[in-house]
Amino acid sequence: MIVDIGGGSMQLVLANRERCLYTLSAPLGALRLTESFVRSDPPARRDLQRLRQHVRETAGELLKKMGESAPAQAYGSSGSIHALATVSHWLETSTPLAHLNGHVLTLDSLRRTTRQLQAMTLRERERLPALDAHRAEIIVAGAMTLEHVLEELELPGMTLSDFGVREGMVSDYVARHAGEISSVARRPGLRLRSVLRCLGRFRIDMRHAKHIARLALELFDALQEVHELSPLDRELLHFAALLHDIGSVIGYDGHAEHAHYIIMNASLRGLSAEELRVIANVARYHNKARPRTRTSTPSTR
Repeated sequence: MIVDIGGGSMQLVLANRERCLYTLSAPLGALRLTESFVRSDPPARRDLQRLRQHVRETAGELLKKMGESAPAQAYGSSGSIHALATVSHWLETSTPLAHLNGHVLTLDSLRRTTRQLQAMTLRERERLPALDAHRAEIIVAGAMTLEHVLEELELPGMTLSDFGVREGMVSDYVARHAGEISSVARRPGLRLRSVLRCLGRFRIDMRHAKHIARLALELFDALQEVHELSPLDRELLHFAALLHDIGSVIGYDGHAEHAHYIIMNASLRGLSAEELRVIANVARYHNKARPRTRTSTPSTR
């Protein structure tokens, strides 16, 4: 079981080594609970009783379902749980926690830390290591929620992970886009990577696109003394040649016009508005069509 206590909600994830089995969520975030139940400083006994009762009632069905699967191990992520482990270690040893990832926060240690935090004023909690003003304000509610989860599921503690939702989203993206990433990772420069990523997104024939780009650049280089264009112009021609047929994903008839639209709206990175217009217009007029004086499409250089 993986536990994440955020500001607005608590997430529980049941997984085995291979995959996620299911996820559960409850509105038991540390900030939400603090704003709803903690009225005094330090928290009054009545406030704590009301908070504890609310956590018990709100998490009841969720923990019952999780308990049916009898999770063998608990892992914790999120700032609140990280802060609890760091503070707990400090209160017990008077030394900073050297390494967060893999650290085990036991239920007994969490219980002692929760009782100490409940007796402190906000100013006293703010003086504790690893607690900024915001975290110190909401840490009591987070501690009580986590304590209840471990007690109800009869887990002796939890192992901490310094990864959270943000890292999980990155890992998931990498897994889902491995082919795309590997195809562009070796390409230098944000601009070219963005163009290649766009081609991959629309599944354009890369062999044809690269062949046309190579021919275009050979002509550019051979005629350098005639046109006297700059290296930047060469780069934009390269991008336009790669993208010239991208409009065919909409339809081959009128694909040049479609290419102009896609290029202008594909969020290509590292290119200015003027550079995008140049690339889009080269793609727009790569066939026999020519710009008209009154055309609504900006003309090429």
